[in-house]
Amino acid sequence: MDRTIFANPPNEYRPAPFWSVNDALDPEELRRQVREFDRVGYGGWFFHPRVGIATKYLSKEWMDAFGAALDEGRRLKQLCWIYDEDSYPSGFAGGIVLREHPEYYGRAIRMFQGEPPADCRVLARFAVRAAGAELRSSRRLNDGEAPAAEEQLLIFAMQPFPTSGWFNGGTYVDMLNPDAVDAFLRSTHDQYAAQFQFEFGKSIPGVFTDEPHIAPSVGPFAVTWTETLEAEFNSQHGYSLYDRLPELFFRGAHSASVRIDYWVTVSRRFKTACIQRMADWCDTHGLVLTGHCWEHEFPLCAHAGTFNYAEAPMQWPGIDLLAGNVDKGRIPGRLQPQAGRIGVVKAVSGLHHQFGRQRIMSETYGGGGWDMTFRDFKELLDWECVLGVNYVVPHLSHYSLRGCRKRDYPPVFLDYSPWWPELRFINDYTARLCYALTRGTPKVDIAVLQPLAFSWNACPNRPEETAAINRTALLFEALLKELSGAQWEYDLVDELNLAENGGTDGASLKVGKAAYRVLIVPAVDMLYSGALEVICRFSANRGRILWVTPAPQTIDGEKGALLDGMYRAASSEWVALEAAALSQALTRHTVRSLVAEPVDGEPALPIYVQTRRLGGDAAASFWVNTSKLSGNVRFQHPGSVNVEKWDLLSGKVTPVSSESAAGVTSWTARVEPGESQLLLFQNRASASDTAITMLPRKTTTPDALALRPTWDCRLVTPNILVLDTPSYRVAAEAWSEPKATWLALKELRERFGMKDEPEIRQNRARRFYDIWANPKAFETVELRYTVWCPKGTPPPRDAKFVVESGKRFQIRVNDQTVPGPDGRWLDPSFTTFPIGNLLRPGANEVVLSTMFAEDSELETVYVIGSFGVWRRGPVEFELGQVPKLLRSGTWVEQGLPF
Repeated sequence: MDRTIFANPPNEYRPAPFWSVNDALDPEELRRQVREFDRVGYGGWFFHPRVGIATKYLSKEWMDAFGAALDEGRRLKQLCWIYDEDSYPSGFAGGIVLREHPEYYGRAIRMFQGEPPADCRVLARFAVRAAGAELRSSRRLNDGEAPAAEEQLLIFAMQPFPTSGWFNGGTYVDMLNPDAVDAFLRSTHDQYAAQFQFEFGKSIPGVFTDEPHIAPSVGPFAVTWTETLEAEFNSQHGYSLYDRLPELFFRGAHSASVRIDYWVTVSRRFKTACIQRMADWCDTHGLVLTGHCWEHEFPLCAHAGTFNYAEAPMQWPGIDLLAGNVDKGRIPGRLQPQAGRIGVVKAVSGLHHQFGRQRIMSETYGGGGWDMTFRDFKELLDWECVLGVNYVVPHLSHYSLRGCRKRDYPPVFLDYSPWWPELRFINDYTARLCYALTRGTPKVDIAVLQPLAFSWNACPNRPEETAAINRTALLFEALLKELSGAQWEYDLVDELNLAENGGTDGASLKVGKAAYRVLIVPAVDMLYSGALEVICRFSANRGRILWVTPAPQTIDGEKGALLDGMYRAASSEWVALEAAALSQALTRHTVRSLVAEPVDGEPALPIYVQTRRLGGDAAASFWVNTSKLSGNVRFQHPGSVNVEKWDLLSGKVTPVSSESAAGVTSWTARVEPGESQLLLFQNRASASDTAITMLPRKTTTPDALALRPTWDCRLVTPNILVLDTPSYRVAAEAWSEPKATWLALKELRERFGMKDEPEIRQNRARRFYDIWANPKAFETVELRYTVWCPKGTPPPRDAKFVVESGKRFQIRVNDQTVPGPDGRWLDPSFTTFPIGNLLRPGANEVVLSTMFAEDSELETVYVIGSFGVWRRGPVEFELGQVPKLLRSGTWVEQGLPF
């Protein structure tokens, strides 16, 4: 590693945020925000249309806006990424694909017990006998044939996906249809190429695709479908799926093989028809494809069949880690959906090794909330990076906070957040870490089989079966956490990847470009036959296989002697799902690059490790304490080596004192909660070449700092009074009771005949472009608030009233009209009105008047200025003196509640 680059890495290693361009786009404001990204050490951005967008997607105005941002980014040497959709999931081009090709609508096969709806096309009728989920008999009916009296009629039909405002009045498209994907590429990618190809592979490094998927959205007892899938299924498996349709939804004597064959076909088709075509387009145009599928649904397979198999063609495969800094340990009975779930990260990081992918992208922090801290950022970052991520996309930088936009999966990575000027500290840390984790090559000897057959075998919409596969997924995640917490480094290889890309080289298991000495098969009830064929060859070559108990009992749902023979092979071992047993078995066949053992009986800390071979005799290890516990730890590295700490916070390099004996270098350190280190190891020429200093086996805990009981206080930004319970009236009617702003908006929309959209009050509001351009107006609406000022204290003369989209409102304070707006606060749409000279001691009535329209978004309003905010009742506050002193602890009752 280069010390100069490590100290100040270039933009290719720096985080690049999702930039939510979510309103009417002003080129100069875009340029300003690009400069803000540069100021805090971001290396680029993803131009991401998102909820609230008011500049028509892919129009000339849109391309001009992107061009302005690109021009500013190019000047600052930023990486300016294209995002390929109007929000998400990728594939419908903001509705353009279906408007030009209505035949490409998404579709599913759905099972009905009666006649299907009129929009369906019948594929087959069956007469069945069934008890619950158990299929006792099934026969396909000919045209005009009826079931017998004791039989039940089941009709299987193709049903189109329903239309939705989310898809701008259309449906999601058929992502199993290569023609539909080509239409998407023409509608979106070709439009960017027509105008900006001169920067492809330069300032524009690639395209982000977001959650393309195949999940049906038509209701229960449905699976994804495309018109040519029956022929493809027949070609691959030698029988007609139409003849076996009930076995997709019921359990029968040999039904497991039907479901597995179906998912193998669908998984292959999704990869080739969708992801491969996107990757090929990018490759042809000198770009990389990054992004992610719908990986966080595992063990459910409806969205992709198997997501890491699907992502293999991506040049920079990725994941989505929504959530804040969650518990990363084992949680009894619960599987973390995204952040905290090892399997999500490890599944895609294995592609880095197996297919030579240089970068693993992570969409990180989304939905963690406005109150995430720098500690949260660092701990979540460390966790995902030690598991394999090396390109970080912070989620989300909001172009605008107007209306629902502020609730769109914060935190907010722009200058609306108070910590924004200090963010470079975290971004420099991230850049150094990602630089280090792209050096050299992985040092991984262990493959863990990612099971798929158990998931493919589950019948859709059978709660008992979903519960069963979730229990298996919990055991799988527990295995990964035991391995990682004991410092074993491994890759996941899913069963379909192993079947299609696996082989042997002597006693090594080959998967693509990667080679493994040991294969761990998790506790699962069945294996996919295609994967088992490769495992058998590996076993025959005396490759080492660890079977975690209880071991699989069936192949594609069928009992077979092949498994019994495998279990008796000399290369096979049985091992319990427990850290000590796993380590004991693995130590016989491979070594850890870094071992972290507790000292003097202290509890073991779950310290995760990633090691990189750097060429010659050098290696680097990044370790992370993923728990909230501390302890004294003895670290050990094989060989006689010099140890250096490459400080990710400062960029400095310092030696670590250690001792070498019996072929192991060791040192002892106090490890704090969430602590992490990057270490460089290089062989010593001889034991006498370097002075060795032994550290004491225990180090002392630093003394805690005593906080002062009080602190001097002065405002550096205006204080805030939040007003979120207005009364309202239409025209000159009576005032309503005070109520939450969201409820007032709901009632007003319903009064004027509009559908209530909970998404507007949350974070996913969608608008048709004609509504943005020509919103229908209704009647004048007034909102009334009360601002209290204590008697005996002059009201704050610098007080300003803040309302979003202020140009649409007229304001009166105590029946006096407020002059026009005088500025902005935080966001350009947060308009300020001077009201200090109109306030008086006691109650002050503030009335907002606006013409209510289709696009009206009523939001919380604020008073800002140099004042303290003091409680005067359960939900009422008044403007008073600014506190001069603050006691240690909460500020809520000390004049600064908001």
